Amino acid sequence: MLAPAIATLVALGIGRLLERVTGLRMGALMVPAGFVGAIPVMVLAIELGAGGVPTAALAGVIGLAGLIDLALALGRRRERVARRPVARWACACPSPTTR
Repeated sequence: MLAPAIATLVALGIGRLLERVTGLRMGALMVPAGFVGAIPVMVLAIELGAGGVPTAALAGVIGLAGLIDLALALGRRRERVARRPVARWACACPSPTTR
């Protein structure tokens, strides 16, 4: 059970890096894009003569970099939401649909 979880986390990290490079919001497709994005990286490493363990380690390092970037982005988003002033007066206004 541990190997599929690690592979999914690596794919999430690679998908996040693909999202950053392309500038597209992938949403739910981030993990599948990460799996697809890992293929050329791993094929290139194999073609350059790396073995299986170094190839998997390379994919893991790239995925870890993406996960760190994702964690930092979520932290920045949380700070922006927390710093946004709350318009309490807007909560007291009736909705146009409640007439």
